[in-house]
Amino acid sequence: MIRRSAVLLGTFGLLMATLTACGVEPSGVLHGGEAPTGVSPTTTLYYLGDQGNLVPDVRRTERLGTVTDALALLMRSSQNTERGLHSAFNTRSADGHSPQVTESDELITVVLPLASYEIGSLGVDQFVCTALGVHRQAGRPADAKVVVTLTTGERLGPRTCPVLR
Repeated sequence: MIRRSAVLLGTFGLLMATLTACGVEPSGVLHGGEAPTGVSPTTTLYYLGDQGNLVPDVRRTERLGTVTDALALLMRSSQNTERGLHSAFNTRSADGHSPQVTESDELITVVLPLASYEIGSLGVDQFVCTALGVHRQAGRPADAKVVVTLTTGERLGPRTCPVLR
């Protein structure tokens, strides 16, 4: 009786294995690439600290947003007095205009509604670092560069952010 049950059980197991096999052979480990990004409810803006150094300032925006959104926010909020941060440009100079942004994986082009005498090199770095930070956080390549054009015609770049590596 035990022997007959064992034979029946073995035959049934072999039959089930044959019927459920789909012919797909096992594969090696498949790599899925980079981890997902772009789900942050914050945006990082770059300001100047007391020593004139670029300092990240995380703003809760409830979504990552776009490079254009981040640069417009930077233009509207020229300082974070709680942390002693400020901008190298005067937000009133932009007169309610927003930056224009064109973005590809390798290059971000920014047209600022500011003249060279209103912004200076550190102010340009604020925009470059903010643009590249959002670009990277959205999962775009880390080696992208930024070209900034001012209303006075200067074309600055391609540039990278001195504090993002």
